[in-house]
Amino acid sequence: SDWSSDVCSSDLDLKMYINQLMSNETTVTEVIETDSFKHLKTNILKFKNSLSESPSALLWFQLLDMSEILCNSLVAERIGNWILHLKSMNDMLPYFAASGHYLYAKSTYLHL
Repeated sequence: SDWSSDVCSSDLDLKMYINQLMSNETTVTEVIETDSFKHLKTNILKFKNSLSESPSALLWFQLLDMSEILCNSLVAERIGNWILHLKSMNDMLPYFAASGHYLYAKSTYLHL
């Protein structure tokens, strides 16, 4: 099946959930647990996997992953979330090692 037609089938439900979130009628946790959101997430992962043969797509996916790690790290520091801080540091370890920042990798490993 075409992933775009699957995404559009639950489009109205998702718009409704977005409106409810904006008006504080529901929480993010409740929306994430809905079938519409799970269906959307599954379709996005299928689409992402269909692009896994493209070197350019893989580079962009890596950039998105690194951006997410950075955002999580900033959020963790700003709100004082120790668990998210540790997870962010753990996620940064391979990038420190791959980029030759061995002292950062060592220090982060010891920190964890």
